Amino acid sequence: MRYQIRILRKMAAHRYKFCVTILLLSSALLFITLLFVTLSDHLTSKDADKELYMRRATQYLASEDFKNAEREYLKVLRLFPGDAVAARELGVIYFDQGRLSKSYEYLQQAAALEPENDTVKLKLGAVYLAVGVKQKAKRAANSVLTRDPVNEEAVLLLTDAARSTQDIQDARQRIEALRQQVGDRAVYEVALGTLDLRQLDTAGAEADLIQALQLDPSFAPAQFALGHLYWMRNDAKRADHFLAMATQHARLRSNWRIGYADFKRANGERETADLLLKEITQKAPDFLPAWVDLMNLACREGRVQDCVKIADTILAEEPTNYAALVAKANLKLPLESLQEFARLRSMYDRVPDLHYQIALKQLSIRNVDQAIDSLDRAVALDPDFEDAVVLRDELKLIKGDAATAIASLTELIKREPPRIGPHLILADAYLIQHNSGEALATYRRMSDLFPKDPQPALLIGMYLARQNRPADARSAFEEALRIAPGYLPALSQIVKMDIAENHREAAASRVEEQLAKSPTVPSLWCLKAEIDLAREDYDAAEAASIKAIELDANFEPAYLLLGAAYVATHRLQEALEQLTSFANRNKSPAVLLQIAMIQTDLKDFEAARSTYEQLLTVEPDSAAALNNLASIYTEKIPDLAKAAHLAEKAWKMMPNDPYICDTLGWIYIKRAYYYRGLSLLEQSAHKLPDRPEIQFHLATALYSTQQISAAITVLQRAKESNQEFPDREKALQLLDELTTQAEQVETHW
Repeated sequence: MRYQIRILRKMAAHRYKFCVTILLLSSALLFITLLFVTLSDHLTSKDADKELYMRRATQYLASEDFKNAEREYLKVLRLFPGDAVAARELGVIYFDQGRLSKSYEYLQQAAALEPENDTVKLKLGAVYLAVGVKQKAKRAANSVLTRDPVNEEAVLLLTDAARSTQDIQDARQRIEALRQQVGDRAVYEVALGTLDLRQLDTAGAEADLIQALQLDPSFAPAQFALGHLYWMRNDAKRADHFLAMATQHARLRSNWRIGYADFKRANGERETADLLLKEITQKAPDFLPAWVDLMNLACREGRVQDCVKIADTILAEEPTNYAALVAKANLKLPLESLQEFARLRSMYDRVPDLHYQIALKQLSIRNVDQAIDSLDRAVALDPDFEDAVVLRDELKLIKGDAATAIASLTELIKREPPRIGPHLILADAYLIQHNSGEALATYRRMSDLFPKDPQPALLIGMYLARQNRPADARSAFEEALRIAPGYLPALSQIVKMDIAENHREAAASRVEEQLAKSPTVPSLWCLKAEIDLAREDYDAAEAASIKAIELDANFEPAYLLLGAAYVATHRLQEALEQLTSFANRNKSPAVLLQIAMIQTDLKDFEAARSTYEQLLTVEPDSAAALNNLASIYTEKIPDLAKAAHLAEKAWKMMPNDPYICDTLGWIYIKRAYYYRGLSLLEQSAHKLPDRPEIQFHLATALYSTQQISAAITVLQRAKESNQEFPDREKALQLLDELTTQAEQVETHW
């Protein structure tokens, strides 16, 4: 009985445990079910929110309301950080706004999620191209064209990325292959025309672009490219027609609209250009390229406050905007600017243009070696960065390394499409090597490569003039004018030759003819003033100079000529006032030099000293300023040690200049370095035999080295000169003393 009771108790205990277990399992199942339902509701809610945000974003995009579209896509990414569509669309929005840093960030994210998406590839490629990484842009375009041979964006990206001769050849072959594969299309003709233009084949480019419009009369890229071609040809009417057609149906946020505004401004329609840009910035204030265009214009025109204000507007939209950061850095003083550029390197160290900008700023403080290092960095990042290559090689010429410059430029010319800049520096390099034959050959090759450019003929003429071949030089200048009638540099050279050859009426006739055609060109009025000065018609020279100033209040040559007219008529104070008014606005070395010379003529030597020292802060290597200031410290404000330092620096730069040799030689005589002074003064007197003051200096040196007879001969020449000079009385006194001394010696013997 007890055994049965024990068994019954055990069974009851097991039933209790079983019931408890069942109850616990049921509760757990109920909790899991409720949790699943809650999570399902939550997930369903997130999906619903995403769908709502995406739908809104799509609607905003359709109406180009980028700000609200951006907000909706960001909401999606907060819910689903790995959403490829939201990342991609944000990248595209930022690209269309010109916010390249943000665009790159989201396009990179989208590329990781959708590695084969063509839109992402092309936009990333365009970002790479914008910052100078052309090879990545080219790879992106080729990748898309492999799958989609008619993708217009890819064709145009490939074309834009082709800059070197090899890249242009590769792009041309690829496009020709695509054309054979799928037939001709307008975009292929635009691409071929663009490549032709890059190789200076304007006739071929025009034919290709016209063919593009025959295939598709409304194809905007063809219209814009053809308009740009006519702009290059100075055919303003046809350029305006096609550029206007291209922008007529362009999106509000379009670089074509900016290009059209730039065209209008370049053709004198500034108000129209300003209205076009104002319309963009008012209707699409988030479109940064329009603001950048306005900022660059303000910076170029010296409107510093406007430049800073617009840059701040851009940076409020995109704090890392490259163009705005560079513009603000460039407005600072050189050392502060370089510090700012150093900070920018943390963001943009692989952007070639940044290192180019740093080099320009280093040059502004004459740090040539560091500038070359920065340019080396830019070229290492982009070997086809022509501006950087040319500037670097130009600096190497200054450093005396012509051989390296020649090798680099020769390679660049082989690799790049024809450009006149590298040829110009290459010719200079040959001249520095005294290889005039190669320099002339380079100029002649330029004439063949650029038959419609007057520069090669001008340079040939200038070379021939230096070779004392005036007739041949004149023929070359005439050829430059045949290529480009009214080309001012060539006209100026012919006018100077006419003046030198006493053909002043012929010179006047040439200039009057051009003034009748272009009366608003300040340079022409300055040429007229030069002729009037040569004819000693100082009133006419004054009037012509003033007319040039009225046309351009900051035109330096006009002030120099006006000053010369006043000096010629002994109106020194008026000359000083006009030149000082210009110098207060523009620290021009030439104007400061003329001011100091007038102050010297007025015997205001302290003012002249101050002006020369101011000039040397602007241009430390001005040999004229160094020499003239040394003269003041020699004669007027005696400090022979300082005078010697200045004159020696000038002489090292121009050791064969007779005036500098005279200044330094005279300082050496005053410091009792007679033989060193004699050598320099002999060189100076040989080159300037008609300058009695220099003859007096030489005679003093000869006397100081016990060469009495030679000193008398030189002093006799100075006495016979009709020119007045400050030390004439001293020269005559020394001549009398030496003559008497010589007679006494002769009598004694």
